[in-house]
Amino acid sequence: MNKDWIFTDVKNTCGLRAAGVLIKDNMILVQRDRDGIEYALPGGHIKIGETLEAGLTREIVNLSRQEVAEKYPYIEVAPHEAVYEQESALEFRFRADFMLSKIISETDDDKTAAVVTHGGMINQLYRSFLRLPYDSDAFFSTGDTGVHEWEISENRRRVVFSNKTSHIDGI
Repeated sequence: MNKDWIFTDVKNTCGLRAAGVLIKDNMILVQRDRDGIEYALPGGHIKIGETLEAGLTREIVNLSRQEVAEKYPYIEVAPHEAVYEQESALEFRFRADFMLSKIISETDDDKTAAVVTHGGMINQLYRSFLRLPYDSDAFFSTGDTGVHEWEISENRRRVVFSNKTSHIDGI
């Protein structure tokens, strides 16, 4: 289907959009509106039936997931090594550990923190939350809009639920 996800009510219209952060030479790529007033991260509207990852790839590099796989095939490297100007597996896990530590330490015990990110980072955050090794073969399923609830109390960590999608029932 070639239609965008659009949600409307009496007063508002909201479209589902994926955006990405592209960093090169310590600069972040942003896109500017026609008037040059507003800036946004590059990305665009997601088509019905399209994953956020596929939509973002299509919007940024104008390549299908298959074309990306052909152009940038998976390369087995040591955990500290990086390919395609990306971060290494250890750097990726460290980023998840760092962010989870920051969220936990800066969120009051009676408050809730929400994190919106992609499936790869959700998996790393799970590993960090559950104190699994960076290279654990545990995989945590998450849909494009999956909601996960975790709880920390008295040094005990608990997954309350995983990949809940009831908020999109009936769409």
